[in-house]
Amino acid sequence: MSVILSRAHPGAAPRSWLVWPVAGLCLLALAWLFWPGFMSPDSASQWAQARSGRYTDVHPPILALTWSLTERVFSGPGPILLLHLALFWMALAWLAQGLFARARWQLPFVLLVGLWPAVSGIAVHIWKDVPMAAFALLAVAALVHERRRPGPGRLLLAVLFCALACAYRHNALTLVLPLLWYVAGRWPSLADRRPPARAVVTLLLAGVVALLSTLPSLHSSVTRRTVWPVTALWDIAAVSIARDELRVPPSWQARPLTVEALREVFTPWSNTSIFATGKLEISLYFDPSPAQMTDLHAAWGRLWLDAPLDLLRHRARLMAMLFGLAREGVPAGLVLQPGWHRLDVNPPLEVAPSALRDRAVAALAALVPTPVFAGWPYLLVVVLLLAATWRRRVHPLLRPLLCSALFLCLPLPVLAPSAEFRYLYWLVLVALVAPFLLRAEMPGAMAYDAVPVPVPVPVPVPVPVPVPVPDLRPRHLPR
Repeated sequence: MSVILSRAHPGAAPRSWLVWPVAGLCLLALAWLFWPGFMSPDSASQWAQARSGRYTDVHPPILALTWSLTERVFSGPGPILLLHLALFWMALAWLAQGLFARARWQLPFVLLVGLWPAVSGIAVHIWKDVPMAAFALLAVAALVHERRRPGPGRLLLAVLFCALACAYRHNALTLVLPLLWYVAGRWPSLADRRPPARAVVTLLLAGVVALLSTLPSLHSSVTRRTVWPVTALWDIAAVSIARDELRVPPSWQARPLTVEALREVFTPWSNTSIFATGKLEISLYFDPSPAQMTDLHAAWGRLWLDAPLDLLRHRARLMAMLFGLAREGVPAGLVLQPGWHRLDVNPPLEVAPSALRDRAVAALAALVPTPVFAGWPYLLVVVLLLAATWRRRVHPLLRPLLCSALFLCLPLPVLAPSAEFRYLYWLVLVALVAPFLLRAEMPGAMAYDAVPVPVPVPVPVPVPVPVPVPDLRPRHLPR
């Protein structure tokens, strides 16, 4: 015999919708104040690709492809700014409504996270980090709502959002892995949550996400490029300068190169500095031959064997700059680039002067040297929260979210190409969102409502009752 067990969700109660118009007003205010959005050299390059119809995957081409669609209606970065802000504020509002039923918690959550200077200051740049973070937040929001209304639809939606986040940044696959692990544990066929089966499903989901995220790069107009050699050459240059010994492979020298030439242009915070020599082959503009890639792999691998301390010192210095522990000499442009970079192939961008925008930019610039725009406070918050809640009963998504931020940071010491603060954008968002999960509603752990669960019905067992036995012996014996 079985009965139907149903779980009463906290979400069954009416939830406030006030957060949506508030998020919409914030979106419009930021778009109006910073219109048409700030453009760095990367942004200008992608605008040029959108206008020409010729793309490369040096930057994931989905941004330029989307830009090419809006360019037909309104030329310039303005529509992209609106699109990115709409994605971001929609994600915040939807997440807030899933975490809290009342506006008294929804509104502080949306306003604090969305208007935090290190969040809004990045969001008004035309950078792929903004839609990447927005889609990752949408994935988290979908999973929060799936806790309240279980079903495979929102799980699949979260996987799709993870794929879109990865489509905007090459390294976003690391941040979605903990979220996919969570999705695997919520899948109906994995209700027992056995780690081996869950790990297999997580890897399968990661494969699906990786495949979907590469679809824009398969467009016929996209030229494939190899990005890693630029960072590898930068590492080799750093060790060459430290040891006063040229280690750059000859196959990667367009013209004869010296250590002194590298030393004159080298900067420890950005790999683009080595372009200034004019003597190195840059893989962003041509296809390296297999022999060149073999030489480069061998030269970079030898750094870890012959000069590990010099390489680690270079990488540690970069991480200190990236996380704001060593700011001396680091350009403020690695944090914010509040301007409009111009390429000759792009038309001039007419931006109306605004005293209010100038004051806002000055306020953000004043915060750049402070811990608000340093990565270490946000990393510290994430690590302490993870340690403090490791064995506590907390919102089921708190630990996957914290691990997501840490997983994004893990490859940076080896692979980061510069000390740009926007690489830590997801870490900043997680550090601001995660404390609110300590106050969020705690939905139950069952995977689905109305799941038939066999419940044994107690059957009464007869208890023996003593029955008096008549005494049949004669009362009087004959004499």
